[in-house]
Amino acid sequence: MKVNYQNILKIHYPWLLWLLMVLILTGIPGTFIPKVPNIADLFSPDKIVHFIMFGGLTFLLMRSFLKQFPERGLRKSVIIYCLICGIIIGALTEVMQHYIFIGRNGNYVDFIADVIGSFVGLGILFIQKQKK
Repeated sequence: MKVNYQNILKIHYPWLLWLLMVLILTGIPGTFIPKVPNIADLFSPDKIVHFIMFGGLTFLLMRSFLKQFPERGLRKSVIIYCLICGIIIGALTEVMQHYIFIGRNGNYVDFIADVIGSFVGLGILFIQKQKK
């Protein structure tokens, strides 16, 4: 069986491009971004951006797997895999902000927004699938 890598890349390019955008946005120096002193400020503009970025990433990742393997549907293992990927990428971006990117600070509240966004991205996909 010959694997069509061009078709696989075509299926997965939306979430790969979104991931590239996430990495670029999290690496831009954030001296103009307001700091969040506590978890009560989870809905500040910065946290909403994290929420949207990781919700979109997880949504696109899950949608890509559904396109690549339509016969499998929404299996628990694929859902968990996509959710874990979103969470790990969120953690890695915060670690990179803390240790690698200049002018950025890793923040646990950003990570919480990333995780919530990943869950919401999956929830949106479930809602979309139920309407079809």
